[in-house]
Amino acid sequence: MKTSEKRNYADHKDRAGERINQMSASGRDIGSVPKIKNVRRRNKCEFNLKLFCQTYLPEAFPLPFSEIHDEMIARLEESVLHGALYAFACPRGSGKTTIARAATLWAVSYSHSKYVFLIGANSGKAVDSLESIKTWIRFIDVYAEDFPEVAYPVRKVNGIAHRCAGMTSEGRSCKIEWSKDFVVLPTVKAPQNLAKFKNKDAPSSGTVIAVSGLTGNGIRGSLRSMVDGRQIRPDFVLLDDPQTDESAASAPQNLTREKLISGAVLGMAAPGKKISAVMPCTVIQKGDMVDKILDRKKHPLWRGTRAKMIDGWPVNFALWEQYFEKYRSGALLEPPSYAEANKFYKSNQNEMDNGCHATWEARRNDDEVSAIQHAMNLYCRDEATFFSEFQNEPIVSNEETEFLSMGDVMVKQHAFGRNVVPLEVETIKAFVDVQKEQFFVQIWGYSETFDGYLLDYFSFPKQPSGYFNKKTISETFSKHYPGKGLEARIYAAANDLHDILFGLKWKRENDKATMTISRVGMDSRYKTSTLRRVYRDSPYQDRLTLCMGVAYGAKRKPITQKVTKTGERKGSGWFYTASRRASVRTLEIDTYFWKTFFHQRLSTAIGDAGCFSLYKVKTPQAHRLVAEHFTSEYRTQLEGSYGKVDEWFVRPGSPDNDYLDCAVGAAAIASFDGLTFLGADFSEGRKRAKKVDWSKWGQ
Repeated sequence: MKTSEKRNYADHKDRAGERINQMSASGRDIGSVPKIKNVRRRNKCEFNLKLFCQTYLPEAFPLPFSEIHDEMIARLEESVLHGALYAFACPRGSGKTTIARAATLWAVSYSHSKYVFLIGANSGKAVDSLESIKTWIRFIDVYAEDFPEVAYPVRKVNGIAHRCAGMTSEGRSCKIEWSKDFVVLPTVKAPQNLAKFKNKDAPSSGTVIAVSGLTGNGIRGSLRSMVDGRQIRPDFVLLDDPQTDESAASAPQNLTREKLISGAVLGMAAPGKKISAVMPCTVIQKGDMVDKILDRKKHPLWRGTRAKMIDGWPVNFALWEQYFEKYRSGALLEPPSYAEANKFYKSNQNEMDNGCHATWEARRNDDEVSAIQHAMNLYCRDEATFFSEFQNEPIVSNEETEFLSMGDVMVKQHAFGRNVVPLEVETIKAFVDVQKEQFFVQIWGYSETFDGYLLDYFSFPKQPSGYFNKKTISETFSKHYPGKGLEARIYAAANDLHDILFGLKWKRENDKATMTISRVGMDSRYKTSTLRRVYRDSPYQDRLTLCMGVAYGAKRKPITQKVTKTGERKGSGWFYTASRRASVRTLEIDTYFWKTFFHQRLSTAIGDAGCFSLYKVKTPQAHRLVAEHFTSEYRTQLEGSYGKVDEWFVRPGSPDNDYLDCAVGAAAIASFDGLTFLGADFSEGRKRAKKVDWSKWGQ
């Protein structure tokens, strides 16, 4: 090919490439954004969130707003416009999350906020919030008509993220980002009829919406570098229901989330800048993270409000009890029919509603007459859930979180002094917790109804002070059994202790009957082989039982479902079996079960059946050590494949808990010997809520 021909071909190729590039650029350029269809309609909503919701998101809010919603919206407006912190607990299903998401769209559409951060209980919840907002932008026509600078480029993207990179408007890059967890609104010229921004970029240009779970890494990495070189930080945070059922039941998780909100979340703003934050939430358990945030004394920066489904309580509750019977009967029909219940309610509505007010009149099902009836139906189905989910006032029962404090334990004393056996006591048990250098010992007397009387507790060897811990003891096995190795010391100490315990005798008060310890349980988890040797060589085998504590958590099959073989037995929270490696039989104790049982009994009032109490002392401080051990752990109720289970954990600081283990072990061997408490349900981990005193409602 001649040189001139080569040059002509190269020119032709360049021109063809230029035409292709022009066609490609033309295809990527969306041109100028359309005009706003109704400027007046748009302007009326700029500082009116309620009107914005009703105008642009009518399908999201099909029912009329209530006074609760009006207050919520007013607080949201204040938070977005003036930098306030606002937490609002509303009844489940009241639309609080939808309103908060609408507030986010309102804030970015009018550029009230330039960087919004959406935080959920976990990352999945946060992504859901962003997805809702993205869906509204893409598919709601009335919004697209009045906010074309946002919706028009987004609709051109059509949900395909890779289209964002090359998109231009009037020859300029739109700089739009549209991913699963991060959005940057398009940078475009303002619509021609947006007078305040004529020939300028639209106010929403470059606005950021990002997401993260509360416990994820995204919160601390919230600083964003924009394509134009700007470094921006969040100015508005939406914390959407930032706790789960599991986290609300866990003291460590509650503390972690509370600290994250007070520290990492509120510290997301740029230096010298205020941050707006709103938290739609629900109180799940008394004392959970949300419950604390809503307490102005504990978190004065947060303006917290609690809304209820009903204010006040029906004066004539007896009529409602009759209604509930008809309602439950209707639920059992095939198919369910509530015609009789509705008929009864309509006939007695004025009297049944007296004293009660529904906070959202429009909230009821099609087959219900009123919002009050709807609320009472929810109450009938599950009382505890109603107070937690719909009233934001979780019921606290003695079986749940009202276990005693250390001070309460010290004064929980019966009328008799140390080693005085009350007349009600039918059997005496002792338990020994084995440690490397000492034993912890407790002796309990039990009545036929499983009342527990702490008769004595001590360490072996005895310490010179009534208050000590394992790190500071002066009397040790090493000191009292010199020249022996570890196993030999434990062997000798156990035999000496057994001689003491089985030799003890008491005169029961009043009838003076002589009583002795009928059984001693001994923890055999530490130095198991040595303790088995102790048992095999002991003259007290018929009254000595080796025990092994096992934690049967929520993810583990309950001990009651273990299959017994010949010679084995099982009962409430225990399983008696032979060791696979030795001929010594062991009582396996479900420690989670018995710790809950013990604390329930310790929390029972003196005089009630099943009460556990300490012996009488001159000053409560004399019981400081045992009270410290008894309150050294906290419980968290978790749900697994086999139902709800209380799991127990040592409190921060790792205090000694050996006397708690003794109390738990003594109760378990009492059950092993046939003692039962008729008022306790040993078969299930579920707890029954405390009966509500309706006469004190609202006080």
